[in-house]
Amino acid sequence: MSNEREKIEKKKKTETEEFISGHISCLLTTLTLLFIPNTTKDDAFSKGEYANSYDFFSYEDLTDRNDYFESPARPIIPGSSIRGAIRGAYEAATNGCHPCTDGRDLCPACALFGMVGSESDEVHFDDSINKSRASRLMFKDAVPYELIEGSGWSSWYDSVRVLPILGAAKKPQNQRMQIRPVRDGKTFKFDISFDRITKNELDTLLSVLTFGGQNNTHAHKLGHGKSVGYGSVRITNTTVAVAHLAEDFNLLMQTQFPVAMVD
Repeated sequence: MSNEREKIEKKKKTETEEFISGHISCLLTTLTLLFIPNTTKDDAFSKGEYANSYDFFSYEDLTDRNDYFESPARPIIPGSSIRGAIRGAYEAATNGCHPCTDGRDLCPACALFGMVGSESDEVHFDDSINKSRASRLMFKDAVPYELIEGSGWSSWYDSVRVLPILGAAKKPQNQRMQIRPVRDGKTFKFDISFDRITKNELDTLLSVLTFGGQNNTHAHKLGHGKSVGYGSVRITNTTVAVAHLAEDFNLLMQTQFPVAMVD
């Protein structure tokens, strides 16, 4: 097929393709210790013994905290951390990224997540934005699935420790990082909003999220210490609410269903 013929066929497909908007609700369970730093305080548990000392990420500003071992805040996994991991898996599932530099010729990952290292890698839900360049996904922060009352969040955290690193035996204490990680077996919930994507893009994204099914034995990797076993998480119990849009973006149908029913 000639290049001109390919362009015509691609245009016809685009003009008749149905777009989908909506959101995906997910559960994320830690399989190992997980650590993402709250960088508002870099001496959270020590005064100079270590290069840095961080508590787990939360919405609290720890700048003025003086009691280093007080009850920890509600742990949060930033949506940006989840997004980075899922994008990497999506690139692997769709034969990688160029990286792309032309908004008119994008790989599947850049077409959905936005071009890496540019303003288009941000989230835009605006008709005025060139949809071939801008991200059409918004990853919300992941929050604990269970409600904790009274005793606080201490049960979600492991003990304060030094982050393991490769070659640690050769590295002095004052060049290492002290941390308080979240324990394994803890479940968070988060949503992904998507805007005017195709059915194929949705199917691929759902497959990447769960590695092809709810009973998978694989894991995504988040946060620090991935090379020494930290940060393994599994995404399950995914449900989808979608609005099917016509070419002019008028609503055709709205449905909600678990991932198993997305065929």
